[in-house]
Amino acid sequence: MHILFLSGTNCVNLPTFEDAVLIDREKDFYRSGEQVAFKCLSYYQLDGSNTIQCIKSKWIGRTAYRG
Repeated sequence: MHILFLSGTNCVNLPTFEDAVLIDREKDFYRSGEQVAFKCLSYYQLDGSNTIQCIKSKWIGRTAYRG
C-alpha cells in the first residue's frame, strides 16, 4: 500500500493547450517550483515561453502558439 502525501503547495492538474503538447513526462502532481515544457503542433509557432511553473498550487506562465 502506498500513501501519497500532497502538500498544499503542489499542483495536481496540468493545464492543456489546444495547439501544443507536453514535452516532459506527465506526473500525478508537481511540487511548487517545478516547471513543465510544451512544444507546438505542426504548422504553429511559439510566441513566448514554452514553460509554465507550479507556484504554491497554481500554474504560472503563459504559453502562446499561433498558426
